[in-house]
Amino acid sequence: MRSVLLFLPLLMAGLLAPVSGRSKYGRKRDPEKENFSIVAYVPEYRFGGLNFDFVGERTTDLILFSAEPTKSGGLHFFFAPDDLKRAQAIRESHGVRLLLCVGGGGRSGNFAHVTSDPVLMDSFVSTLLETLKKYNLQGIDFDWEQPVNQQEASLYSKLIVVASTALRPKKYLVTAALHSWQTYLSADAVNSLDRVHLMSYDNQGKHSTFASAKKDVKSILKSGFPPYKVALGFPGYGRSLSSPGNVQTYEEIVNNFSPKPADDIAGPDSFYFNGVETVKKKTTYALKRGLAGLMLWEAGQDTKD
Repeated sequence: MRSVLLFLPLLMAGLLAPVSGRSKYGRKRDPEKENFSIVAYVPEYRFGGLNFDFVGERTTDLILFSAEPTKSGGLHFFFAPDDLKRAQAIRESHGVRLLLCVGGGGRSGNFAHVTSDPVLMDSFVSTLLETLKKYNLQGIDFDWEQPVNQQEASLYSKLIVVASTALRPKKYLVTAALHSWQTYLSADAVNSLDRVHLMSYDNQGKHSTFASAKKDVKSILKSGFPPYKVALGFPGYGRSLSSPGNVQTYEEIVNNFSPKPADDIAGPDSFYFNGVETVKKKTTYALKRGLAGLMLWEAGQDTKD
């Protein structure tokens, strides 16, 4: 069974060719001219073993995960400068955009402190701008997990607006990773984002079904996001139905259980994952619904063939 990232451009080449002017598969892309994005997160712990050429050929955007806000309004990086150089080489080779994710689970503790002080907020946004320039990145992806009350939700909205005001005029992207239930952003924040990465996984039971994806999209659209700003996320991993904390990557599931393309459940522990046919259905749905694209968490969980 092949890589899900390998599958996506092949499917979309046929579906999008008449309307998008997409370059032929395998050639260097210009994401600015594409109307459907393929986004993949790349955590720092994957940098050493990831085939960046393989991933770079099959995506429009790579989101480098991650950096954490510091109490002084700076950034703490979880990856090394050499890792950024490797990513830059892929940008040069394949034209992929590189975004820096700020925050994430266990890495969001200082958001409230920084955003509640206007001086720290300005310092933080200045740091973001300097970082983008220094490392030749194309945007920031916010992932505050999670605001715990309405005050923090309002601060998140303010951060997005302030950052967008500083970054978007300089042609940098400003995006955010959100679950479908995170519908608390203000209208100004929604308007200030270029794209939202909809984390349509880790639900109860079968954690990322096609039906739940459609429900999640409906919810995020109802909160005010237009379809063209929503990238539908899907998982590169499976969760055991009997013990949800038991997780295997898509690559592990393929190697261990050899599922068929139509399978979404594999192994004696009943790992629920997104097989090729489910990814196809989600891709087709995203295209027909006029969504911004698809997002994979995360590239290192995919097969390498």
